[in-house]
Amino acid sequence: MTPDDKICYCYDVPLRKLLSFAKRERPRHPSQLSECLGAGTGCGWCIPTLCRIAQWAETGEEFWHALQPEDYAAQRETYRRERRPRHTFDPPPPAPPTEPALSAGAAFAVLEHTAPDGVHWDLLISLPGQERLATWRLRHNPLVEPAPMPAERIADHRRRYLEYEGPLEGGRGMVRRLEDGGATVLEAADERVRVRLAGRALRGVAELTRRGPEWTFRMVCE
Repeated sequence: MTPDDKICYCYDVPLRKLLSFAKRERPRHPSQLSECLGAGTGCGWCIPTLCRIAQWAETGEEFWHALQPEDYAAQRETYRRERRPRHTFDPPPPAPPTEPALSAGAAFAVLEHTAPDGVHWDLLISLPGQERLATWRLRHNPLVEPAPMPAERIADHRRRYLEYEGPLEGGRGMVRRLEDGGATVLEAADERVRVRLAGRALRGVAELTRRGPEWTFRMVCE
């Protein structure tokens, strides 16, 4: 099995994301891995493997090379046929998007900004009627941790930052583009912004909500 193979089939969670999450968070209990895109909260088949990933985070003992993706998938199908419905469940199939889009030709980018005071991540989105990019500073890398996290609305950026990476003027450090792609703006209100992102790895609906001066970012992967 390679890092790109799926561990949780219910929510399409690959091994790579689970390893990154476990290495960063050092979960005290395997159930904490469910915070990574909901892994293990569907049919339950992957829970034993999540336990092994949590153990790997403590011991560094790699186990996945011996797993064959085809056998893993076939064993899951057997498990699902024989499971007890009252004790396990499968998530409902995702409903096709029906909400109207405000803008289907938007774009977004995620920049890793290494500044003199540390590293943060900037999410830039082109919103309808705005020449510049609406920008939020995120506490964590959303490609690794799409779970809810604090965000800070900062000054709008020029559109060139959708493609630019390199040093910044005025000794402000440098930026590296981690992700970019098309976007569909679903909602753009003062208190909430919802955008469907279509990047290489970051895909789904990004929700940015505000309570008072505080913003929260949440990624709902599709």
